[in-house]
Amino acid sequence: MCGARLNGSLFQAAMAEAIERFLGAEAKAPLALACSLNTAEELRSLAVNAGLQDIRIRFEHRTLRYPAPAGLAARFIGATPAAAQFAELSVDSKQAFIAHVAEKLASYVDDSGMAVPYENHFLIASKPA
Repeated sequence: MCGARLNGSLFQAAMAEAIERFLGAEAKAPLALACSLNTAEELRSLAVNAGLQDIRIRFEHRTLRYPAPAGLAARFIGATPAAAQFAELSVDSKQAFIAHVAEKLASYVDDSGMAVPYENHFLIASKPA
């Protein structure tokens, strides 16, 4: 879901805040967990403990683009463990959720749509023969 620090992606951070605000801290936990690997040392340790070799770790900073934050938020929430809870919200609450995310990201919208910084962590390794 995230592949990096929660604060490494403004979109993920805005979604996590909205999930916690509208659905509760328990609903936010899976998103926070998915974004919990913050350092190369953590990733390397997991790979070593799994018996992998030739471990290479790369962090990349990119730009996440989408026509509008509201559209991405509406689609993204449906792919999270909180989707069922979100579906149970009233129409007004769903709209408030989406508006909350869009407001948090409004300053990252230009004439081409939303463009927010996004951090990815990649681990490449091999299994011993």
